[in-house]
Amino acid sequence: MKKITCLATVLVALLVGCGGGGGDVNAATPPAVAPSTTISIFSDPVAMTCQVQAAGKTCNAPTASYGGSELIQAALTDPLAGAMTIKSFGYSWLQYTRLESSGAAFIPTAGSMAFDGSEEEVKLGVGAIEFQGATYTFDKTYPHASGKTGRIYCRVPKDCIYTVSTVLYETQPAAGYGKLVDLHKTQTIGTVVTGGVTIMETNASEWDAYIGLLTDRLSVVLPSSNRITYSGIVYVVAGDGTPQGSWFKGGVVGCPIVMTLNTSNGDITTPGASCTTGDGGSLNFALDTVVVDKSKVRPIFLADGALVSGFVMSGTKTPKIKTPFTFRSTKIAGGVYGSNAETLTIFGSSPTGVFQIVGNRAQ
Repeated sequence: MKKITCLATVLVALLVGCGGGGGDVNAATPPAVAPSTTISIFSDPVAMTCQVQAAGKTCNAPTASYGGSELIQAALTDPLAGAMTIKSFGYSWLQYTRLESSGAAFIPTAGSMAFDGSEEEVKLGVGAIEFQGATYTFDKTYPHASGKTGRIYCRVPKDCIYTVSTVLYETQPAAGYGKLVDLHKTQTIGTVVTGGVTIMETNASEWDAYIGLLTDRLSVVLPSSNRITYSGIVYVVAGDGTPQGSWFKGGVVGCPIVMTLNTSNGDITTPGASCTTGDGGSLNFALDTVVVDKSKVRPIFLADGALVSGFVMSGTKTPKIKTPFTFRSTKIAGGVYGSNAETLTIFGSSPTGVFQIVGNRAQ
């Protein structure tokens, strides 16, 4: 899986054009889809409008009745499309590591990890991405594990944003664009001090999100059962990053999960997830009922959240380090994306761990 590859690497190594003109212009007309006759839990339709300024054309992100992830891809790859501003919630973490060596082997002597999550506005363009007030200039493309071609934007070396259109957790992925665009921001600052003892210190930060166009009430036909089922994966990153043996405590673990969206009231329920992985890790995941409101996911009450526990594996040697974890996350966010509510994401964060759920609508 792509996420396991990306996250394990970190732990071991330490939208298309619209009409021209000077004002707001609509990019497209939504398709004729019969809207729900009840109060919709989904977003109101939002057209893509663009502003043309000296620096070029910038468009807002529309909702899904105006297009799919190809609009986001066009913002990244088509110079005529114009840049696109879009908001998304992502999880983040900080990691500090210190290794010392007086010979051939490096021994970990200090380390820490801290987690969080935040909603950020990102401006996507062919030549640059703007994120948290900084500009990341296009550097090069790269081959993604999914078989698609990703793009790398950097502010300085080792402070970069990676983007790729990805098809998520499907047995037979569809051709063409994925359902969401993965945006992964990573920064690594390292120092080496030599003398009688060589010291390597690294400070790394990550922010990871899936970006898509929110489902609106014109882009979805409600099922007669008032139920939509999603199947996907819940991933957890946890650990305190302190040294143990030859490496640091912390890692990633994932399990399959099934969720049900009640389209009459917006409730999302799940029996949770429990599994043991081949490398010795395990996960027990329980989520309180959350709700979809205008296509955004939020807890019903402030105290609601997820209870997460298990073991994560880490290290470069066998046997690997087995780290227990338990945390409760009450910082919950996410969304329903794409035509006909095809994708559901839920993120949760706490100071000692984060989780991410991505599910596709069952056919």
